[in-house]
Amino acid sequence: MSESNEMPKQDNRDGRLAGADVARHIGQRLGSPENVRRLRALPQFSVERDMPDQLQKLLGALDRAEKRAP
Repeated sequence: MSESNEMPKQDNRDGRLAGADVARHIGQRLGSPENVRRLRALPQFSVERDMPDQLQKLLGALDRAEKRAP
């Protein structure tokens, strides 16, 4: 079984995962090659090549803010 398909270790008595483990697990599942391939085939997840200037500026500001975040 590949690492991305393994369930992360459970953190407490009732079998739930700790917050960081949940976030890591979701990230692994979303970024898996199978999921990426499936999402790219859906029209609502296709990349728009021509975006309005205002949206480009907002996305640029978001990228810069994410890079500054700890």
